Amino acid sequence: MNPSTQQQVIDLIAQAAQIEVSSIHPHDHLLEDLKLDSLELAEVVALLHHTFSIRTAGICEPGCLTVSQVVQRVIQLIHRQAA
Repeated sequence: MNPSTQQQVIDLIAQAAQIEVSSIHPHDHLLEDLKLDSLELAEVVALLHHTFSIRTAGICEPGCLTVSQVVQRVIQLIHRQAA
């Protein structure tokens, strides 16, 4: 996992959720642990799109709701777009 990408994703989640970066861990579930609501999830998606210039449709699907899963998905989308 790219530490730089991971930190950027964590920073964006913290920004959208208005929580401290230090309270976010890779295993945290966006809904259950971080208590993000639907508007905050939408903001995370918009921030990811803007920051990484990737197509973010489906990035926060039900099967991709931990911080590390979102990071992995972002990395996949970056590589897919570069190909």
